[in-house]
Amino acid sequence: MKPSRIFAHPLFWVFVVIFMGAYPIFLAVQTKLPPVLPVVAPMPAFPGGEEVVGRVFVADFFSLDCAAVCQNRQKRMFELQHKGRNLGPSFHLVSFVVDGEGKAAAVEERARALRASPRMWLFVPGAPGVIVETLRQALLDPSGLLEGRWLVLVDPKGRIRAVYDADEPDVVKRVLIDAGLIVNRGH
Repeated sequence: MKPSRIFAHPLFWVFVVIFMGAYPIFLAVQTKLPPVLPVVAPMPAFPGGEEVVGRVFVADFFSLDCAAVCQNRQKRMFELQHKGRNLGPSFHLVSFVVDGEGKAAAVEERARALRASPRMWLFVPGAPGVIVETLRQALLDPSGLLEGRWLVLVDPKGRIRAVYDADEPDVVKRVLIDAGLIVNRGH
């Protein structure tokens, strides 16, 4: 058969379509998923926490009067908000404002400055001591906890699954991959 006649034959195109559909499925089946994240500790209840019950969320801590380094770390949360929007209502952000007790206007102003979506990002004034203590025990290096250095991934059952250093360059990507796996695996 001449090459031009092969392309004109309908059976050739049937095989091409089958191959094009089967090859990506074959690759997907061969891909190994990362292991399930271990449970680090239970996340204690906090004021406003009912808003994130049943959702995967990332928590951070910061102070209203923190230095520029803290504010740069807060930009990581904005990146998570922007890039995590495709996870839909299953994904949320929580920022504990360490010195925010009784400073609702200042907390609101910071939220606006960060362009926080109220649908996706909760600001909790104050950092309940039980949460701070739980995280200090869970972290190998608790320094910088209240300055926004650590991002904490919590599953829908309220269990801390991972803690990330916000200063690492690929932290947003890693958090979103892990959050997406938790959302899609359902645990």
